[in-house]
Amino acid sequence: MQKKQLVIFGILGSIGMFFGIIADLATGYLASFNRPLTGDILTNVYIMISYKPLWQMVLGHYLSIFGLSLGLFGLWQVYRAVRPASERLSFLALILGVFAYICGIVFHTQFAYYTVSNQIFIRPVAGLFLISMMTVIVIIFFLIASGKTLYPRWINWFNPLVTIPLFWLAALLSPPKLQILLLFIVYNAALFIFYAAATYSIIKTGGK
Repeated sequence: MQKKQLVIFGILGSIGMFFGIIADLATGYLASFNRPLTGDILTNVYIMISYKPLWQMVLGHYLSIFGLSLGLFGLWQVYRAVRPASERLSFLALILGVFAYICGIVFHTQFAYYTVSNQIFIRPVAGLFLISMMTVIVIIFFLIASGKTLYPRWINWFNPLVTIPLFWLAALLSPPKLQILLLFIVYNAALFIFYAAATYSIIKTGGK
């Protein structure tokens, strides 16, 4: 029963993060943007969304709410799987992870109203998301490395702590169009990869 529940949670979480990737692209990515990045990613977001069709902004707005909410199922799977290694640290990761998801949803839903004047609101939310999410994935990485979780240690190769820097490196070496795409989807894509790999490991090992 535990294996079945964990697999279902992981599948739902993976689907949610896939929708999150689509929301990233619909909300902010502009295929015709073909110049080197100037400043940080949020500065470029402001430039691109000023040219986005309204229907894409609306699609990204609601997909982010739906997708990131589903993503919480993946977080719950991870919490259940790493809890045997440490009750306290796994619970801390769960609480911080839920907070990070809330920040992520708020961040996405503010895109439609993103202007130079309201950057004071969206930038702190982005910062809170990054701090809380990075803390969570570091905790999870070390819990899995302990060998006391329901995951095999090799799952850490798919941990966002590993895949996010790889996305950044790939973006750095890519032409402008691909660079901005990779930077837009990096966090949702990294979580999608992790949840999918974690779910696969549960299916293969039975959560043992």
